[in-house]
Amino acid sequence: MKLLKSRAGFSLLELLIVMAVMAVITSIALPSFRGMRNEAWVTKAENEVETLKTAIKSYYRHHNEIPRSLNYLYTASPTIVKKALQDPFHTYGNTYKYVYNFGKDGTDQPIYIIVSRGADGIYVAPTVKNNGTNQAYILIKKTSDDIVASNVPVVRE
Repeated sequence: MKLLKSRAGFSLLELLIVMAVMAVITSIALPSFRGMRNEAWVTKAENEVETLKTAIKSYYRHHNEIPRSLNYLYTASPTIVKKALQDPFHTYGNTYKYVYNFGKDGTDQPIYIIVSRGADGIYVAPTVKNNGTNQAYILIKKTSDDIVASNVPVVRE
């Protein structure tokens, strides 16, 4: 009696073709997922910078002064921000950059600047300027992708 062998399963060639098709699909889809991740990080950074700006306003209402660092927000009584917010673009997960400037622009007004490094991960220092009428504004290079908020107008040039 002769037994017939069953040919169940896939051949090596069929498996290689399927793997090649999957590799092509992955190479097409992966860049778009990276773009969506960066877009989500930009949205997160914009929202958190605005949250910190609101927290600074709340701190000012309770303490009648602008905090000299973001740590004041985390230790304030009443509690304003429970934990330090992390800049999604900072390589080591550090918090947002905070600059406190009092009177260095000639206006004698307290100015704060909150900065996220942006998608390129590079911090470009904003400049505090005086428009000549005792009004301060923040100047940022047009090429910078940093996300910036302040209690004075922010201008990109």
